[in-house]
Amino acid sequence: MTESIAKYLLENVALLFAEKRYSSFTHLEAISILGKSGNYTGAILGKLVRSGWLEKKTPDPYDKRKKLYRVRPLEETLFEIGRSEE
Repeated sequence: MTESIAKYLLENVALLFAEKRYSSFTHLEAISILGKSGNYTGAILGKLVRSGWLEKKTPDPYDKRKKLYRVRPLEETLFEIGRSEE
């Protein structure tokens, strides 16, 4: 289920979306886009995945450390938030 998020998280989603739209990106790419440290970026990505704003995939079954992220379709995300707050 998608949850409402704090303004600072929404700003990070906006930066990721502006750069990648709905294309997949890695943790290293997110560091570059957000201009933050690796630890901070990892924390942000984790919060966005848990709140339903990002999707996370592990494309290599032999190396679970490699992950790809993608911004979920914003229409779906906003629709889910609107329905959950009724």
